[in-house]
Amino acid sequence: MESSGFSSRATTSASASRAEQALYDSQTRLAAIVESIADGFYALDRQWRVTHMNDTALRYFHKSREEVLGRSLLELFPAFVGSVFETELRRAMESGAPIRVHAPSVVTERTVEVFGYPGADNLTVLFRDVTSASFRPAACSGLPSSTRFSARPTR
Repeated sequence: MESSGFSSRATTSASASRAEQALYDSQTRLAAIVESIADGFYALDRQWRVTHMNDTALRYFHKSREEVLGRSLLELFPAFVGSVFETELRRAMESGAPIRVHAPSVVTERTVEVFGYPGADNLTVLFRDVTSASFRPAACSGLPSSTRFSARPTR
């Protein structure tokens, strides 16, 4: 009987160890996928703290991972406060609906396209620099002049 109890605990321990390894492997794969995204990517918690930022975003913002992780986006980029980006990302977080914004960046002198995808306890943001596309006449052909360089959010 004693050996049966030991065997049961050993099996439970082995199962837990396999589950932990599977979780670790899954997290490692997910991190590799996020880092391979060509667009800038960052994730925020409900308090606007950065929980992840990929290398593309770090390069764009000229920041290190140590500088951003755990810090408030509002603290990192004061010009973000009151911007169309804050307004729309806040709306996404509150409504649960994804957003898209095409506007001049408040961090760089570039034009960006930003997508915000809310989750239950986070907000995932993808962005790309579209400056060169914004100023190419071919990129604007067929568009009414009122929508060509709009800083208004698009849905």
